[in-house]
Amino acid sequence: MRLNNNIKSLFAESNVNVRVQYDDRIMSGAFAAIEESGKRKSAALQLNAWRIIMRSKITKLSTAAAVILITIFAITVLDRSASPAYGIREALNLYKNSDTVHIHGWGYLPTKSKDKQEFVKVPFEHWFDVEKGCYRITKPGDIDENTGEPRYFTTISDGLYIMSEVYKYPLDGEPYKAVRFKKLTEFQSRLQAYNNSYSLIMQMFGGINTIKSFTKVGNETIKGINCDIWQGQIKTPSPQGTTQAKIKGWICPDTGELLKVQTWRKASDADSWSPMFEIDMIELDVELPQGLFETKPPSDCQVENTKEDAPLAELGGSSVGAGDLFLKVDVGFTLIDNSVILCWRSMGKNQALQDRLFGGLSVGGRLPKLPMEIYAIKPIANIDVEYPGYHLARTFRNNKFYEWSIYVPQNQVPSRESIIGYQLLHRYNTDKNKIVGSVSLSHHEDIQIETEEDFEEWVLGAMAELSDDGKTPEGITYQSVLELSRQIRGSFTK
Repeated sequence: MRLNNNIKSLFAESNVNVRVQYDDRIMSGAFAAIEESGKRKSAALQLNAWRIIMRSKITKLSTAAAVILITIFAITVLDRSASPAYGIREALNLYKNSDTVHIHGWGYLPTKSKDKQEFVKVPFEHWFDVEKGCYRITKPGDIDENTGEPRYFTTISDGLYIMSEVYKYPLDGEPYKAVRFKKLTEFQSRLQAYNNSYSLIMQMFGGINTIKSFTKVGNETIKGINCDIWQGQIKTPSPQGTTQAKIKGWICPDTGELLKVQTWRKASDADSWSPMFEIDMIELDVELPQGLFETKPPSDCQVENTKEDAPLAELGGSSVGAGDLFLKVDVGFTLIDNSVILCWRSMGKNQALQDRLFGGLSVGGRLPKLPMEIYAIKPIANIDVEYPGYHLARTFRNNKFYEWSIYVPQNQVPSRESIIGYQLLHRYNTDKNKIVGSVSLSHHEDIQIETEEDFEEWVLGAMAELSDDGKTPEGITYQSVLELSRQIRGSFTK
């Protein structure tokens, strides 16, 4: 079992300074817990220990590390009858906490047949080194109308640059493939690698909360390994109406490894299921091939720019303009209580005066009266509920002011997996006579924050990224933000 094999390396790599002078009270409590655990089911305790190991920062506290290691020792050595039974939740947590990931699978692209629905089965392959912020994604984009063959796109990040392939369609010539470069900061590289790797599997299963409804439906041997088959269905809204997805996952009950995945979809007005994709290889924490993330343009591609003149990539998000006004969302996060944090900015001609707009703001108070203000958001789903916005923090980088707002739903809302994205409700704090036309803006690329570690890594990391001094605003912690959200919810009922 992988947990047993890694005990020695865990001691060697933990950097824990173990001393003779242990905290007697803590150690006594740990051994008492071990003795008590013999009266309970060993499998359940082993799963809890696995979650602790996957989440604990064991290098920070020697006594905490010792307790964890003693617990593992008691389970794996003293209790020889332990019979683990990992399920879908443990499999996804194992995937989420892996440093390197390799995925191979097949997608199903619909053809343009007018007589019946037909699909072309095409391969895709993803490689990730989340720790180093590197990835290589090769996938089909669409079907070439002239040849009937799929078009493939490869995107590679080496942690310093992103090299992306795009198709060009000139008016007076044949389509061709080109590559372009963008520069990355260290935080951007880690964020992109994490987002791309984690979202791939999470989108399949609908996320940690949704998989509670998955059930074990059978057993099958995959590549010589006896696997439990877990199956479930999720519903997601789409522009055409509700779409159902059916998912199957083949999991080794001894290690928690996910070996195979199959997915199907069915629209609300459809009679049968259509294949989406299947994954036939998932490798975690494997040694990656040399040169895998090399950003050297292929010989059959036209190079649009070089690394030397590549622009700096932004965190993401979307933007709109209205006359002389500009509004952009740089990054967003959905917390475990369904409240949403957005980092946004808005500019007009008087950008230099924005420091006064941020004066007098307080955490949980009003938003700054920027030229365009995101005063609330609404989920893009079949529900009618607003999330009013409140000021959380402000950062400043490269002469740009960034507003960090928290949006809290006024009523119960479904899980994030049941929402396409968020519609951003905005108003103008300027002369309306100068506004040309109307604009709409939505946000779909938010990061789901499920733990305090997620919050520190991504929310506080993004705040530091968008600050000149590389520091985060004082007083912003995972617990303080959840408590603020709770207080705001309480005010809705008064």
